[in-house]
Amino acid sequence: MKVRSPSGALVPLSSVASISTGEPESEIDRDNLKTFLGVTGRLSGRDLGGAIGEIRSKLSSSLALPAGMSLQFGGLYEQQQSSFKGLLLVLVGGLLLVGVVLLFEFGDWRAPVLTGLIALAVLAGVFGALIVTGMT
Repeated sequence: MKVRSPSGALVPLSSVASISTGEPESEIDRDNLKTFLGVTGRLSGRDLGGAIGEIRSKLSSSLALPAGMSLQFGGLYEQQQSSFKGLLLVLVGGLLLVGVVLLFEFGDWRAPVLTGLIALAVLAGVFGALIVTGMT
């Protein structure tokens, strides 16, 4: 198996990693009372989301886990996903708050609904214009 080096050349995996057998470690790692084996890596020149997506696709096509075992991504990726969930929650809360303020201001449910539909139409127009002009 070959891996890409920082210079872009393909090198044999055996030149950068080794597998050895021997006595098991005297320490057992656990997370939430589950035994785990941690595998770490460092990214260079790649975005985290794209690299994890590629790793997931390659592992899903070539790795068959035995029953009772699972694969979990942690570290910075786990923190990033947690942050995005928090941002989504803040966005939804903000939109609901704006809707409630509009509802109280105008005293009618049509104003918040129409404002939301207009905002969606504007976003559709913006993304449509970006696609038509070839901008990203």
